[in-house]
Amino acid sequence: MKYVLLLVCCLSFSCQSDAPADQTPPVTTSVQATPDLPPSATVSGTIEVGTFEDWTGNLDGSCWCLLQLDPDTTNNYCFAFARNGIAGKMNLDGQREVLRRGATVSPSGSKTYLSFLHENDQYRVQTSLNQKDSDEESIYYSGSLTILRKADGQETEAPVSGNCGC
Repeated sequence: MKYVLLLVCCLSFSCQSDAPADQTPPVTTSVQATPDLPPSATVSGTIEVGTFEDWTGNLDGSCWCLLQLDPDTTNNYCFAFARNGIAGKMNLDGQREVLRRGATVSPSGSKTYLSFLHENDQYRVQTSLNQKDSDEESIYYSGSLTILRKADGQETEAPVSGNCGC
């Protein structure tokens, strides 16, 4: 009986296919165009950056920043955050993400350059903004967002413009 069981095990192993069991297709990366991104917005990288309408009413804190990918559109924002609060909000890879406010990395005493870190478990976002203009209600900036997807280390850079106000 012992030999019969051993024979059955040997036959079952010898009858298996010699083809590799795990054939994964080649990995390709591409930049996907978000349907609501204007054609002039050039986002370089593999992270999909989506847009939304005004979120200032949903942000904690009294001072906020709204950034957009295309300066020629209105109410087409890609990042909203409270300058004196704890949260920032973005649409990344088709999901709405809430990002915790981290360090301010602007040089001390600089009034024309802003840089902030925001992150959650999936992403880290750094803003790099230079002041362009101002009026009584807002200060206008242009610059870039550097977005890191923590799971795979992929990075995307997006040129932005927008305003900050209180």
